[in-house]
Amino acid sequence: MHRMPESRLLTEGSRRSLSARESVRAIQTDFPMRATADSEFIHAVLGGQIDAASPWSAVITVDGRVVYRNEDNP
Repeated sequence: MHRMPESRLLTEGSRRSLSARESVRAIQTDFPMRATADSEFIHAVLGGQIDAASPWSAVITVDGRVVYRNEDNP
């Protein structure tokens, strides 16, 4: 199995998002990922759920931080 360089960033960002306990409707990244990669997979593996009713999306940055965007009020 091939390792994705983005895995570490997705793991760090997902852990931070989960510790904030803020529900999110999506997890995005501000760095490029392989076309077959899923930015929400690690979040789900760590026990997180995507809430389509949440106004927030989480954006994992290139340094592993998480920035929240209110999608209902951009």
